[in-house]
Amino acid sequence: MTEPVKTRSTRRQMQAAQTRRDILDAAQALFERNGYAASSVDAIAEHANVARATVFATVGSKGDILKALRDRALAGDGDPVPVTARPWFRDVVDAPDAWQAIQLHARNIRNMCERAARLEAVLAGAAAADPQLRGLHADSQRQRGAGARTVAEILGRKGRLRSGLDLDGAADLLFALASPDLYLLLVTTRNWTPNRYQHWLAETLTQQLLTHRCAEDLPGLFAGSSSS
Repeated sequence: MTEPVKTRSTRRQMQAAQTRRDILDAAQALFERNGYAASSVDAIAEHANVARATVFATVGSKGDILKALRDRALAGDGDPVPVTARPWFRDVVDAPDAWQAIQLHARNIRNMCERAARLEAVLAGAAAADPQLRGLHADSQRQRGAGARTVAEILGRKGRLRSGLDLDGAADLLFALASPDLYLLLVTTRNWTPNRYQHWLAETLTQQLLTHRCAEDLPGLFAGSSSS
């Protein structure tokens, strides 16, 4: 019996999606191990067990691959859903108070850094030597800045920013303290566990951003917290 056209189409879509995942997984492993410049399209194709032409047809150039990897790492998957529409980000928006919003934000940053910090380092290093990637790196910094501003505004709406701290200052602190560079420094260089980093980030952001009363409540609140 002939296979229905819809079934064949669905199967092809699933195979294409798997091929894309294989290529991205292969490229991420090579970029993080050998660096961007030392990882050729031929090596990516060989690692993914596909033809070189398939890499270009499925994802694109090396720069396209790095962008796709970064997008996937930040969001957590390859679905075309903006970060701000993700349930884990909506948790921050819907948190009942500023302290819980920061705790959830620290969880999110820890998870994103686990997925994306090494790729951000690859991008920063590659952009220094490859003019074509400088725009992508600049976009990455702008996106991080916009994300920090969004979280600052969420906290501001909850009415708990410490006295004298405006939204610009809060966004700057969020941008700096939640940077992937700092995550790598503490977790990779200083051998912190991701769980320790998450708790440190939540505590530090609370002390730097929120009212004194909220910061005083932190030790007891953290005693009952757990990592995601």
